Amino acid sequence: MQVSFRDPNETEKLMAGTYLVIDPCYIFRSGWDKVVDALFPDEKTNKSRIVMEVGTHKVYIWSTAYGDGRYPVMDAAEPDDDIKGIVGVDAGVLSFIPAALIAEMESEALIEEMEPVNVGLGVWVTLTESSVIVDKEDGDLEVGHLWVCTCGCATGDDEDEDEDDWDEDEDEDWEEEEESDESDN
Repeated sequence: MQVSFRDPNETEKLMAGTYLVIDPCYIFRSGWDKVVDALFPDEKTNKSRIVMEVGTHKVYIWSTAYGDGRYPVMDAAEPDDDIKGIVGVDAGVLSFIPAALIAEMESEALIEEMEPVNVGLGVWVTLTESSVIVDKEDGDLEVGHLWVCTCGCATGDDEDEDEDDWDEDEDEDWEEEEESDESDN
């Protein structure tokens, strides 16, 4: 597949359709170095957003506010801005990848089937109409009725809170189970 990169224009749009919101490093493993080179063309330049064109498909890639982490994908068309899911980020960027591109890549055995993706790596979403991409300065992104929050304002996933919930007794129970399993062998 022919791949090229460009800077997005101010009225960049995503067409109506189904997309996977995901860290692109999980999908474009074999060509990841090209994506990194497009985002960081030299030591002093860090592009916070790029458009990757793969054949006839457009992939929108942008930097998150805080790099790696877990971020919610929300749907403003749903009551209370329903959280569609949480995406995991390992490369400091997220993307909207068209479902049709993923299907093509699967059929050409360029990637494995994507069913496990919804287990914390990515979220499938549908845009009901073509929509302008609205980048926020803080790493958030709006596309039509969808909002991806990376600024920490709506994650509901406070890492410090998780650490406070750690139960030392549970940890000891786990260690005891592990020792018991080893002695059974």
